[in-house]
Amino acid sequence: MPVPSLSNGPRLRLRAPTFATGATGAAGAAARMLLWAALGASPVLARQDTQMEVQSAAERGEFATAHERALAEPDPLTRSRALVWLHYRARDFVAARNAAEAGLALAPQDLWLAERALASALWLRDPWAASRSLDRLQALLGAAPEESAAPFRASLEEARASVDRLRSDTEAARGARNRSVGVAGVLLGGMALLLSVLARPGARTS
Repeated sequence: MPVPSLSNGPRLRLRAPTFATGATGAAGAAARMLLWAALGASPVLARQDTQMEVQSAAERGEFATAHERALAEPDPLTRSRALVWLHYRARDFVAARNAAEAGLALAPQDLWLAERALASALWLRDPWAASRSLDRLQALLGAAPEESAAPFRASLEEARASVDRLRSDTEAARGARNRSVGVAGVLLGGMALLLSVLARPGARTS
């Protein structure tokens, strides 16, 4: 199964930590260690093996193996992070958002999970979920130390613009539907009036 492209849809930068690194070999392993460490996972912890194995399997196109390995992780937060990354890479944005929300229930201050939940909602074009996720990420960034918040600032601005466009598109679509319903109602009303007139005695001549 080829690695899916993320070139379309909301223009959220795939910046670290998104796990999307093209480095291979020792350089790739080092890059992945830095990325997982950015999520708060120490490289010395045994659970890093799960995270590394999930990404390695996915990069080989073995998504079923990666999924099984993620589910086998005993630590619930590490499992949620691995599943978010895996589902997002596989373009299953419903599952990615659900996994992100599960992780946020365990770690409400996790900036990466909050950003991934927002990105998934934007891909799903869910204006309510996207707005709620945007507000949450903005609040978290406002309360976080600057060194932690800084890598997410650009994504926040891009997400805000994407949410605004999504709201605008949603309102335009709702307005078009309402106009269509109004026109249909007028036409049906006119037809009903015409039929009632034709049904009156003497309305038709022989």
